[in-house]
Amino acid sequence: MEEQRVGLPHHLKNSVQPGQFHDLVNHGVPLKGNHDLLNLSKPDAIYTIHRQYIEAGARVIETNTFNANSISQSDYNTGHLIHQINLEAAKIARRAAGESVFVLGAMGPTNRTASMSPKVEDPGYRNITFDQFSYTVVITRQLTF
Repeated sequence: MEEQRVGLPHHLKNSVQPGQFHDLVNHGVPLKGNHDLLNLSKPDAIYTIHRQYIEAGARVIETNTFNANSISQSDYNTGHLIHQINLEAAKIARRAAGESVFVLGAMGPTNRTASMSPKVEDPGYRNITFDQFSYTVVITRQLTF
């Protein structure tokens, strides 16, 4: 059996250029930078990016779900879409992968931290509790993997 090394860049985030896609809907919050929503608004574009990596020799790809968690999506008022985002991302990646490529669920860090205050003047302040963070991680793992 031939040994192969695998590197996993966050290929989707790096492949989607700023301004390449338009906002999903005008719901009062800019959606620029929310690449996870592209699973719903531009699934063919995400599929194409997956296929380009596979055609370049990738044997493992990851779902486009790096920020598909309720904490990160709350900045865009799209937390209610995390189940749908994760499900569609998995479907797109699996379809692109075919039979010979592995698909891994991707779960990035949130945009909040429970270990330090976002307010310099108030070191004891936290904008998230440990319980909120833990719940988000558990739910996201269930959706992603």
